[in-house]
Amino acid sequence: MKIANLLSVSLLALIVPAAAMAECNQTPACQTSTPVINNDQYQNGNIYGHVQTLANYSEGAQLGSTAAGNAMSARTVETGLNVYSLQRLDANVGAQNDITINEARGTTISNAIAQGNAGQVEACCSNINVEAQQVANYGTNVEAFSNLNVGSSDTVISNAQTAANNWAIASKNGYVESGIGQYNSAVVNSSSFVVACCNNGSITSSALATGNTNSIAGKNATIYSAIEQKNYGPVSANAVILNNSATNNLASATAVANNANVTNEWGYAQLGGYQENNSNVDAHSLVLNEEFTGSAVSAASAMGNSALLSNIGSDGRIDMAQSNFGGGAISATANLVGSSSTGGVGMATSFAAGNTITGFACSSCAGGGVSMQGNSAQYNYAPVSATTNINVGSAGMIIGSATAIGNSATYIAQRAN
Repeated sequence: MKIANLLSVSLLALIVPAAAMAECNQTPACQTSTPVINNDQYQNGNIYGHVQTLANYSEGAQLGSTAAGNAMSARTVETGLNVYSLQRLDANVGAQNDITINEARGTTISNAIAQGNAGQVEACCSNINVEAQQVANYGTNVEAFSNLNVGSSDTVISNAQTAANNWAIASKNGYVESGIGQYNSAVVNSSSFVVACCNNGSITSSALATGNTNSIAGKNATIYSAIEQKNYGPVSANAVILNNSATNNLASATAVANNANVTNEWGYAQLGGYQENNSNVDAHSLVLNEEFTGSAVSAASAMGNSALLSNIGSDGRIDMAQSNFGGGAISATANLVGSSSTGGVGMATSFAAGNTITGFACSSCAGGGVSMQGNSAQYNYAPVSATTNINVGSAGMIIGSATAIGNSATYIAQRAN
């Protein structure tokens, strides 16, 4: 699908009240008119969100920083909608949390989210057409840092998320036709860092970094999704836990250059297009826990190009071409260091892939069969490595894996039991 030329106009949302809709439906001109949104955004000044907190005692905390270069959203109910959008980023975007709590009771949450260009469309009982283009240019950085330091705690959750370009669509009882182009040349980095002293409960540190991501979620919807994603900037995710003693630990880092997914229920779904990566993609996770009583888990995942179509109750089709060129390496490293004198479980896993395509269709329990059709072309020219390092003094069980794949294409059609 060709991206339309866009006019530079103000964002206009057309909402028709129910009474006006009834009157409009009696007018021939209204019956053939579909509301249109034209969106043109350009960001040149740096954007930065920062939360700094210092506390001796708390019975729960929820702290977050959010930064976005360009953002647009549209919603329609029982009215068709055409959306044409162009977003361009020539600036740095950063979100950062610096939090220190000596005694953190209850649940302590730190979220840092940075997006270069972000767009979303939500529709109910409507036919929508979306044509959008997002560009993050050279010389820019999109970064999120969640830094959390606690003495003693009950439950700690630290999360850092970044995307240079992010577009999302949700549809219920409708029809979706979309053509999305995403082009990233920015440096993309997410870092979640937790330092904890003693007598801690559950600690989670997660980092997600994506160059380009496009997602469509549907229910009772018919979906046709066309994409083009190209990444030229390095993408990295780092999740770290440094802890003297805790019951459970989980550090999870995920880095993806290009990501496209369609999930639907009770309606035909189709995903097609091209993904291309030309830079480094790196994920790194570390759990260092001197004494854990439950579990200590370190997981790292890195992918150049990823495409997923999942459909429940109807047929699906995925037609994708993916190229992961030799301009950078794909690497995932998971590290686990610690000990459990009480028989806890230590686990570390790493996964790295140049290109992945997954198509899945499943019928209902009482329905007939479904089909999953596909055409895939995958080309990987870059080194791919997965590394898992485990250093445990004692534990009830130790689990470790490292998986590296150049190209992977999986198609599944099944009938539920």
